[in-house]
Amino acid sequence: MESMPNVRGLVPVACLALCLFAGAALPGEDRAETLKAEIEKLTGGSFRIASAGVTAVVSDAKDEVAALAAKHLHQALPRMRALAQIPRDAPVPELIVVVLFAKKADCDKFLKARGSGEFGRYNYFYDKNPKRCVIAGFELDPRPMLARLRHEAMEALLRAYIPDAPPWLILGLGEAMEDVVVTDDGAISFGPPRGHLRDLRERVFQADPSPLVPLKELIGRTPDEFEKGGFAAGLQAWSFARFLLEDPLPREAKLMGKLYNALDPKANEKENGKHAYEFFVEDEWGSIEKAWKLYLAKLSETLADKAYRDAREALNKKDYEAARPLLDQAAKADPDYERIYYYRALCGFQTDKLGAAASDLDLALALFPEYHAARFLRGRVRAAMGDAPGAKLDFEGCLGTPYREMAKKQLETLK
Repeated sequence: MESMPNVRGLVPVACLALCLFAGAALPGEDRAETLKAEIEKLTGGSFRIASAGVTAVVSDAKDEVAALAAKHLHQALPRMRALAQIPRDAPVPELIVVVLFAKKADCDKFLKARGSGEFGRYNYFYDKNPKRCVIAGFELDPRPMLARLRHEAMEALLRAYIPDAPPWLILGLGEAMEDVVVTDDGAISFGPPRGHLRDLRERVFQADPSPLVPLKELIGRTPDEFEKGGFAAGLQAWSFARFLLEDPLPREAKLMGKLYNALDPKANEKENGKHAYEFFVEDEWGSIEKAWKLYLAKLSETLADKAYRDAREALNKKDYEAARPLLDQAAKADPDYERIYYYRALCGFQTDKLGAAASDLDLALALFPEYHAARFLRGRVRAAMGDAPGAKLDFEGCLGTPYREMAKKQLETLK
């Protein structure tokens, strides 16, 4: 990353000036230094420490990237805690160490050494004390990088209070914190849910057969049962957690705080799942489910909702010339939404504006590196531009995704 993109409202410039690097007396310095030595031995690289409040970032990324991560979490943590309605007197993390790698491969190597089976993603873990946790991740465009760090930090906040909270609550709150916006004056609020909402509507509500389950069933699932619910269960958990935090109806607005009181910090996940299930009184399920669906119906996917929806309608009719200016308008109003760039790239691909399409797909993948449709389309764009090596890389990157068969066919044409 040669220069830092403009990150609107994430970290005030004055706040960045407070960041300290290794050599000063930092909170949790011993823990961070121990991890630094472990990682340098593992990777053979050179790491530094940036610190702010209870956050220490051990990183081989550029200094400004590590400083940005440390200060953003320092600024966001107390506000996330308040937004999540965690009681003021609840225990808080003593230290959150973020290990931020310049290369994803080094992050995977570290996670493997730690015994984690989840690679290619950000990861949260603690050894014995949930108040002293580690978040492992890798350098990305600041917008998705900070969103993912907020997700994992939310788990740290919740587990410092309730170490074995129900799985739907842990995941739901983490996903919800990816949606928040931090303004220049430090205020924090929910922004548009973007891809979360679209996926819920198209991949759950509109799917045939629908994987949607009653909320009562979702809340009552054991950790293993919740895990088997996969993508759909995660989307429902996100939407229900956000509903409990954001819905303005007086009864629903008080439910999250009361739910915390029903959970037991000393209980395991299964027991706390039962506590959460029992908390929602039997005769309330129908009204809660109805209020949740009404809340979702009112949510907008993007700040540029009308222009984006009109563009999608034009694309459905294959009217690419009509869709393009609408997507330009949408991108101006909501420059952080990757799907706008994907659909604008589709217009470019279909109208032979290949250079513009490639640039839009670069933006989409910077914002959402796992955007498999965008990677596949970029492969097709690069192939059309005569960039066979670039196309090959993109198609090979799709082999472990739902686009694998189409990618195999495209790779055959490059031979």
